Amino acid sequence: MITDTDCTPRVTYPERRSGLRLNRSEHCFSLVDQIGAQKMKLNQSAALIWELCDGERSVSEITMSLSNIYEVPLAKMLDDVVATLGAFDASDAMRYRLRQYVWRSSSESSRIQYLRISDGMLGLLEQFRALVFDGLRVERVTASDIDLGRAGLERAKANSVSQSTQPKSGVLKFNHLYDHPKYSVLLARIEAGVREIVTDIETTLTVSLCAAYQPGGRMGWHTNDDNPGRRVYCTWAETDRSNFFRYEDPDNNAINTDWESRGWTIKTFYLPPKPDQLWHCIQANSLRLAIGFAEAQFTRVNRLPAVATNVA
Repeated sequence: MITDTDCTPRVTYPERRSGLRLNRSEHCFSLVDQIGAQKMKLNQSAALIWELCDGERSVSEITMSLSNIYEVPLAKMLDDVVATLGAFDASDAMRYRLRQYVWRSSSESSRIQYLRISDGMLGLLEQFRALVFDGLRVERVTASDIDLGRAGLERAKANSVSQSTQPKSGVLKFNHLYDHPKYSVLLARIEAGVREIVTDIETTLTVSLCAAYQPGGRMGWHTNDDNPGRRVYCTWAETDRSNFFRYEDPDNNAINTDWESRGWTIKTFYLPPKPDQLWHCIQANSLRLAIGFAEAQFTRVNRLPAVATNVA
């Protein structure tokens, strides 16, 4: 059994291999090694993707950059980006670098809204669930001293608990996936699906949470006021009305318990900064999986390499 673990999301970022450079001829691009030998030929979009593989941009950010340049829908561009990255990886022209997401966000509405899930989005989420739980040992948490009632809330307030300091029990790590290329690819595809559902997102999305809960797992009262802003959460529950998202209404201080339905649900809400922060906690009485996205305040879409300036 794994308990009290860090569920800060870690995602693999494409990074160019050292010792290679981009060479431009009259009709095409190519990657050449240190002695000038050609390693692979590239068209213009593939050359741009390789330039964007700087180890600082996620698959999603690379896709958004090309989608804006070529005016192609994100979902279609993602297919091209994933195929190109696969070719780079197979030719040893790039590697995947593991790092944590760093983000800040902002928004205005605190209302929780449930969103409709398309068949395509459901298929992606199911693929991700299968990837997470394949080979992952799951056991029931028999006891926890984390208080999710009013007394626990008041203690958390007294201690000014943020996301980074909240107590948790029965939360599983994804260590077995961080070097799995399919992990980041599926997250990028799910993000594209979220964008089709939440149509007013104008900046990049970043993964704010990836966590699996064992039966009996809990995440104590906290606020996320160290990183406030809009969230979109995709959650899966093994059984109906056994897991909950509980929060204190900032308008009247009432504690509300939102019971989760069996299967997948998607909801969006806003986590305000101080002094209006939203205190919330989670209880999983059955197996639970959560993928959280945050709307970024800043985007790197316009910070592009020089090769992009020649796109017709």
